[in-house]
Amino acid sequence: MKPVFRWGLLGPGTIAERFAESLQVVDNARLVAVASRDNTRAQVFAGRVGDARAYGSYEELYGDANVDAVYICTPHRFHFEQIKACLLAGKAVLCEKPLTVNAEQCRELFAIAHENRVFLMEAMWTPFLPVYQQLANWLAADRIGEIKMLQSSFGFAVERDAQHRLFNHDLAGGILLDMGVYNVAVSQWLMDRMPVSINAQGFIGDTGVDEMISASLDYGDGVCSQFQCSFHSQLANDFSICGSKGRIHVGSFFWEGGNATLYRDRKTESCEQGFRGRGFEYEIEHVMQCIHQGLLESPVMSGEKTLQAMTIMDQIRNQIGLSYRFE
Repeated sequence: MKPVFRWGLLGPGTIAERFAESLQVVDNARLVAVASRDNTRAQVFAGRVGDARAYGSYEELYGDANVDAVYICTPHRFHFEQIKACLLAGKAVLCEKPLTVNAEQCRELFAIAHENRVFLMEAMWTPFLPVYQQLANWLAADRIGEIKMLQSSFGFAVERDAQHRLFNHDLAGGILLDMGVYNVAVSQWLMDRMPVSINAQGFIGDTGVDEMISASLDYGDGVCSQFQCSFHSQLANDFSICGSKGRIHVGSFFWEGGNATLYRDRKTESCEQGFRGRGFEYEIEHVMQCIHQGLLESPVMSGEKTLQAMTIMDQIRNQIGLSYRFE
């Protein structure tokens, strides 16, 4: 029997709750430590999820020899320094999307991970979900032919609050890094190459962050990915893969998709898949398997895929005129 895999958690917030609940359905895995800048917050969270140790500083978690890997779910403005500290301490890392604020930071972190022989992966959970495994099977079986176009949207009418992280410039707020990252990531997961050109438009609000993005990624040979994301209105929030023989549609909330439909020859084939836990269990199991195998990167969510997505988002931000003061 394999020894219990011991997880540490950095940043006990809403997403962390989902991670902790997902961990409960993963065999041979346990949350053993929780760290926050606020010790009371760490203690309250640890008390809710079991018998994990509570730390009032991140440094205590970095130095805990009884932690095999750290899950980071703090605001992405702080990911770079926190991931770097974990890697230098020899801790494997699974970090919430986006891994960093820009491609330069991303490139440096994967270099540090390889230099120190430590695993690092962006927590882009979508490709690991059961529906997306079925989607991958349909594509591998050539059910829709060659991919010709990808279309997706991610948008809600978000209540304006200048202090909320979504609108906070100093926290690297904005629609692209928070939501649009999914649109870019699924495109890269399927296309597995950089676009030959990018055309983007956007709206920057009065807090200095992007509130709306519309972009087209041209992959050459007549293949493109188009997406919209917005804080201003409710969008369809779905994802379509259009091929030379058919089409696959992932329904609303595509980033945590539970249903997909294949359309071909005037016939449909549907797939509906629930989660065993809260949905994070599939990427958790993948990370544990990678680490047990001695891998430094995921073959599914590789450092190259993350770097490609960050490079694309850098170019989109450049086109709409958005840079952060701290970059």
